[in-house]
Amino acid sequence: MDSTSKKPIIPDIVQLIIVGESVVGKSSILCQYTENKFNVNGISTNGIDLYIKNEVLNGVPIQVKIWDTAGQERFQSQTNSMFKKADGVILVYDVTKPETFESLKNWLNSIHSNKKDSNLKIILLGNKIDLQREVSMNEAKAFANENKVEYFETSAMKNTNINESIQFLVNAVIHTSEYKLRKEKMNAFKLEEQSKKTEKEKEKNCCKN
Repeated sequence: MDSTSKKPIIPDIVQLIIVGESVVGKSSILCQYTENKFNVNGISTNGIDLYIKNEVLNGVPIQVKIWDTAGQERFQSQTNSMFKKADGVILVYDVTKPETFESLKNWLNSIHSNKKDSNLKIILLGNKIDLQREVSMNEAKAFANENKVEYFETSAMKNTNINESIQFLVNAVIHTSEYKLRKEKMNAFKLEEQSKKTEKEKEKNCCKN
């Protein structure tokens, strides 16, 4: 078969957002996920940063885009606007700081008020399990069950459950009917654009001859 007749490979794009208080280790989690290293500097996010990782899950190429948000209140409006664009949410608290766990209800309320989608996929991460915990696993699991979200315990420093938890969320997203419909529309648009580009190149080459 002529290579020019092959359809271009169009990777799935999954857009996620990671939220939680400013001290819970969101940036360190994403640094481990995308670069396989620990963010030793612990620099807080100023506004919103974007992390990207190319995955192949079940033989399907996927580009995972994760928006890292600042936990400070002054950036809340930026975070709220990002919820509307997200396919899934990573909600994080610090197992050594009970106040970050207590704030989870407010974060969930903010998510659901800005993203009115009953099928929105959310995972809850209890981070820093390599340190002395102050929030029990049973308490966290009870909260997750009550709010119908999947729960994982992670350590950004030790790289524990980082890939597993985010890949779980990506898999959950790509199997939703809303995502499949959006993917079909996007792929159709990209193929149409590629076809137009190919026709223009043919016309250009024809004129040269």
